[in-house]
Amino acid sequence: MTKLKAWLGATARNKAKNKLRKVRDDITLDEETLAGGSYEIEDAVISSYERGAVRAAILKMDEPDREIFLRHYFSSQTVATIVSETGMTEHAVKHRLVRGRKKLGAALSKEVFEA
Repeated sequence: MTKLKAWLGATARNKAKNKLRKVRDDITLDEETLAGGSYEIEDAVISSYERGAVRAAILKMDEPDREIFLRHYFSSQTVATIVSETGMTEHAVKHRLVRGRKKLGAALSKEVFEA
């Protein structure tokens, strides 16, 4: 899970940085904003963009996969808990998690290469 989060974070961060480079000239900032430090602003924009990219990729998943993926990775439910609450087999839950990770990775990679 840690490797997935690191990969997702790095992918989304790089995507956001590339987007910022393209639109940086269009952004105007006042003196008060600049006094706060541009790194804080850039970090906030990148963080927001990362969350949006991951959220959009997850919403593109089919419903059964999305539900299992969200339960496991965002609600921190164990596979055993998901099995008992959904009535699915352990193999089916694990398969949906693998499929969800692949779909998420493909969606984020596609977005990175389209920018």
